Amino acid sequence: MRERIATAEKLKNNSTEVPQIDQQLVSLRASEANLSQQLNRFGQDLIAQNQLEREAQAVRALYEHFLSRLKEASAQQGIQKADSRILSPAVIPYVPFAPRKPLIVSMATIFGLSISMLLVLFGELRRTTFRIPSKL
Repeated sequence: MRERIATAEKLKNNSTEVPQIDQQLVSLRASEANLSQQLNRFGQDLIAQNQLEREAQAVRALYEHFLSRLKEASAQQGIQKADSRILSPAVIPYVPFAPRKPLIVSMATIFGLSISMLLVLFGELRRTTFRIPSKL
């Protein structure tokens, strides 16, 4: 484009058809300005397109990551499911199974009485002195 303008200016200096050459120069300069504007717009559009492509790649990578995590979670969920079933419902007892209070109380009483009798017996056996009945 600039070559055409330079050629037209040379012809203007050497030629007698000045009005036609001036017209061509004006149209060529207008075309050059128009093309420069288009080039600037294309450059801006290219920058915007590159930015959108980077964003799309980032979103795609994030989507693929979440998709793989979902597949892993689905696989683990299938593994963790129990392979059991209820054969019959449990029977509710009428009396509590544990603790058995009467047994515990009777055993504690027997244990306490036997310990106290052993202590009294041991105390009597340790005493080796003579005893006299006390006066009433």
